[in-house]
Amino acid sequence: AFHALGAGLVALSLGAGGALVSRDGERYEVRPPKIKEVNPVGSGDALVAGFAVGIERDLPLAETARLGVAAGTANALSWDIGHFTREEVEAVAAQVQVIPV
Repeated sequence: AFHALGAGLVALSLGAGGALVSRDGERYEVRPPKIKEVNPVGSGDALVAGFAVGIERDLPLAETARLGVAAGTANALSWDIGHFTREEVEAVAAQVQVIPV
């Protein structure tokens, strides 16, 4: 429906369940690894920031989605909102599942 309204890329956050993303006929369910959540506040914002980085780097949709979900998940591992490192995001990203749907 969002594509019919002109959206080129659609990303729907599923909270702790990850995200659904689509663009140009590509569709993925993106699942984060199971973690011991410390503080989820700001995780949606971190997901959006990760997506923005992927788009800016012109990464494929699957990798952009992986980066977004990894950033959101990394954020939830700390009490401090938005306080995570690139290395932490990369470690989480290696565990994120990107499933074509």
